[in-house]
Amino acid sequence: MADLQTPLVRPKRKKVLVDYLVQFRWIPVIFVALPISALIYFSIYLGEMWSAMKSEKLRQKEHEENVKKVVKRLKQRNPKKDGLVCTARKPWIVVGMRNVDYKRARHFKVDLSAFKNILEIDKERMVAKVEPLVSMGQITKATCPMNLALAVASEFDDLTVGGLINSYGISGSSHIHGLFL
Repeated sequence: MADLQTPLVRPKRKKVLVDYLVQFRWIPVIFVALPISALIYFSIYLGEMWSAMKSEKLRQKEHEENVKKVVKRLKQRNPKKDGLVCTARKPWIVVGMRNVDYKRARHFKVDLSAFKNILEIDKERMVAKVEPLVSMGQITKATCPMNLALAVASEFDDLTVGGLINSYGISGSSHIHGLFL
């Protein structure tokens, strides 16, 4: 019974490299990860600003040229040999939890990375014509000065129109206005 009265004391273990890495993990985060993240987001911001400054005719012309490139690429496909069609978007760009191993299999990749423009916003009909990689942030920046807003808007600025359409685009206002389509 005397053994039950003495408190259990765990012996101190020697610190190993992992302990120091955990204790000082803030150093690489502050001096490496944050600056790299800031540069990536700044480059995305510059690309969105460049797209917004283009004239409507230039955006439409670029869209038609990009569609011709995609059609040309799809005509190169041999269905029996090339397999299914998928985008050539890199796995690290995707906002989601889906495993992208299917892209490593035998698939026919089509590059859609140039489709990032808002082509037209018709205030009268309340219709926006956009390309699939336009983000919710881009749409918000374009519609706010017009005193417009999407009825079903996602909570994240980085989500794209194409991604929301293909994944049903459920948001906080979907129970009132329906899905993002």
